[in-house]
Amino acid sequence: MPMYFPDLRSVKVCAETMAEHQLSDNKYKGIIPETESDLPEARRQLGQYMRDIWHDEIAALEIELAVDENDYEEKLSNAIIARQLRRL
Repeated sequence: MPMYFPDLRSVKVCAETMAEHQLSDNKYKGIIPETESDLPEARRQLGQYMRDIWHDEIAALEIELAVDENDYEEKLSNAIIARQLRRL
């Protein structure tokens, strides 16, 4: 099931939830965005957290690419293809 992170509120809720994780080793320790200017760095840090702690590349891309229900497939497909091409 796709997750959408199109705005400040959605990224903030995700960051807060991950920061409150019950296992201290898995807690998110990055930026919890309060303003739009915090958002790009928070997306980067939260995406990296999803890769490093949860080994979830798709969730990381969903966060970093600011996907919504209208552009989910296009943005994700383009990002995955670009990553595959870089590996060649």
